Amino acid sequence: MPPEYDRYRLYIDEAGDHARSRLETDPVGRRYMCLLGVMVRMGEDYARLKFSVEQVKQAYLPYDPDAPPILHREDIVHRRGPFHVLRDDDVRTAFDDALIELVEAARIIIFGVVIDKFTHGGRGHRHLTHAYHYCLAAMLERYCGLLGFLGAVGDVLVEARGKREDRTLEEEFRSIWNNGTFYLSSSQAQTTLTSRELKVKPKMLNIAGLQIADILAHPVKRDVLREWERIDSLGGAFAERLIAVATAKYNRQRYDGRIRGYGRILLT
Repeated sequence: MPPEYDRYRLYIDEAGDHARSRLETDPVGRRYMCLLGVMVRMGEDYARLKFSVEQVKQAYLPYDPDAPPILHREDIVHRRGPFHVLRDDDVRTAFDDALIELVEAARIIIFGVVIDKFTHGGRGHRHLTHAYHYCLAAMLERYCGLLGFLGAVGDVLVEARGKREDRTLEEEFRSIWNNGTFYLSSSQAQTTLTSRELKVKPKMLNIAGLQIADILAHPVKRDVLREWERIDSLGGAFAERLIAVATAKYNRQRYDGRIRGYGRILLT
């Protein structure tokens, strides 16, 4: 590719899982899965994001530069590991404020794809039956579309989940690159994506993009469900504040500014 092309990377994490058992026991947690994509321009924008993430951790958490803490929502919520310091209410308030400011300042574009596994499982005509793969296809259609609009190129990095899951996801990504989808031609995929190979990395490598995706995945999932009136609230004051600043980061229809169907996506 010519060096003057802007290069982007899409960092993907999920909230929920692809399992289809006992969907009725936890309507939000089990029935719906969210794939959250954070798109960042490589170079200065990503360097700034990475610096900001480390700055927040250094300011509020026990910090070893050779083994830095990893931002992980579950650990933050339950105050596990290095996040035990958040048991102090003053520290927790300051840390929450810093995370909000980090997201607000970040030069990122957000894609939130939520799938209703209960209704999706009944669509016998669907070619893709794996919820994660179906969400990935929907996200790549929008990511590649935006790259094409911007005259840019990019690649994709997802959090590692397990050898079998990673292998099948890599195969699905190659299939999309080779064959496209119903809404994404193979030529557009190959023109905008710099590689047919999906990058799969564990979050423990301290990848800033994956950590931001992890922080955003759960509140964005609830935000999408609220948009479609599946739930009434985001579940808490911090989530409300986070979505208030994250809304400006959603992918939009480039001419009328619509987020629904572009940054917030519900698959049924």
